[in-house]
Amino acid sequence: MNSSPPSIRKDSKLRQDGFALMAAMVMMVLLMIIALGLMTLSTIELRRAGADTFEVQAKARARLSLNLALGELQRYAGPDTRATGEAGLLGDSIANPHWTGVWNTRGTDGKSLLKRDDRNGGLTDLRQSATWNRETSALAWLASGAVSPRTDPGADAIELVSSSQDPNGRRVAAKRISVDAGKADKGGYAWWVGDLGVRANLATPDAFKDKSPSVASAGDGGWFRRMIAQEADATLSGGTSDPAVKRKLVSEASRKLASSSIDRTRFHDFTVHSEGVLADMEAGGLKRDLTAFL
Repeated sequence: MNSSPPSIRKDSKLRQDGFALMAAMVMMVLLMIIALGLMTLSTIELRRAGADTFEVQAKARARLSLNLALGELQRYAGPDTRATGEAGLLGDSIANPHWTGVWNTRGTDGKSLLKRDDRNGGLTDLRQSATWNRETSALAWLASGAVSPRTDPGADAIELVSSSQDPNGRRVAAKRISVDAGKADKGGYAWWVGDLGVRANLATPDAFKDKSPSVASAGDGGWFRRMIAQEADATLSGGTSDPAVKRKLVSEASRKLASSSIDRTRFHDFTVHSEGVLADMEAGGLKRDLTAFL
């Protein structure tokens, strides 16, 4: 019967023990790498989930502010007997000149502010009296937390339009309305309603631009230039006078493509959107169609 010497069996066992130790160390390194990878992946996912949460909250607050703005706009400017204008008409020292104000076109008694007396000057606007004040008579200022356009919204206000887009360097800001004030991750929102009615529409070509309003050529429609609103000055706006191009200006992006040289400070002066209802602001309802007479 053959048998290995004791020294050979001992060397073989040492080699097996050494291999097992090396294999265990390699496995530990691999497990450590896998653990670090999983920890890194979980950290990235947690950060991504946190960012998604903040994004969802921001979008929800933006929708909330939009709904509030639309609600206030409909509440105060929805009736036909309403007029809107910018706070800048109150004077040059207004802190928020681009806030939109809403006024009633009828008196507190519901009667018209226009009085007709053919024997004493004809039509008189009762708002010329000293008892009517354009500032105190405003029904509302369409901005979040707005009390008076003379009051600065404060350092905590949210800037909605940069001061670089106003020729006088005045920004449009509104008061921040806090949400979840008792929480560490509290946020806020602000809203402002701009008045497109005070802006010139770059997308409206003048159909009677080459017509003469003289009596000799009255039949060619030249007198319409005296009856209807004309197009914005293309030179002043940095725009184009081509009617075909003007009809394609459906958004600010398309306007920039047609006229990239327009000054950014003209944000409050020009627009490509000009829609409205032909409402009778004095009596309510719709205006009469006088197309047949014109």
